[in-house]
Amino acid sequence: MNRIKALIAAGAVGEVVLAIVLYNVLSFLPAYIRIFIIACTALAVFFAEANLLHMADDDSMEKNRQIQNMISEFDERCRISRRDRLPFLPELQLASQQLRTLTQKQNALRELLKDSQDSPFLSVGNDVTTYILTNCKHILSRVIIYGPSNNAEVEIHRRSLRELIADNARVLTDFEKLLVEISQIGDDITAETPCLNELTEALRSVRQTGDDDDWQQPQPPQPQQMQQF
Repeated sequence: MNRIKALIAAGAVGEVVLAIVLYNVLSFLPAYIRIFIIACTALAVFFAEANLLHMADDDSMEKNRQIQNMISEFDERCRISRRDRLPFLPELQLASQQLRTLTQKQNALRELLKDSQDSPFLSVGNDVTTYILTNCKHILSRVIIYGPSNNAEVEIHRRSLRELIADNARVLTDFEKLLVEISQIGDDITAETPCLNELTEALRSVRQTGDDDDWQQPQPPQPQQMQQF
């Protein structure tokens, strides 16, 4: 966000310069036409700046929508499980609670970094959200494909669900530790964030998607960045 603000400020300066240049370059035109052209140019720049701000909020809003939609899906699946007395209700409830916990932690992260929207910690938060949402999709898929089967098959499903839930719990725990460390940075700009490494390793070790090798550990902020928190 700070980068975007800088771009907008630069755009405002450029807009003034461009207006002066256009007014002189178009000196062969009547004054009212020159003013009209400059006004149209300024309007175009204004809309471009507005789009930049909108794009900055889009990703965060989309993540929130995905989490809320997933919570709604889990609530509906819990309702069906109670009605039809299906297995896996405890696992569904645990996963649903993890999504609610994720929402709380992401809100806390945004509040901690509200004055430093370029922080690499925000990227970590996005990775956490992406990972947990992916796991929750696997959980829902596993529950949905379940049909009447013998006890051995039920246990196979349950074991898979609990492994996914355990992975989510591990990542959420490390995320919570990282939030505590971020909250302390403002008091000590030399403070390190060892939990950033732990969370990175947790995400890497339990990530199962095909593009694991492309994921890189984010770099912790430099002391001058920490002062903004």
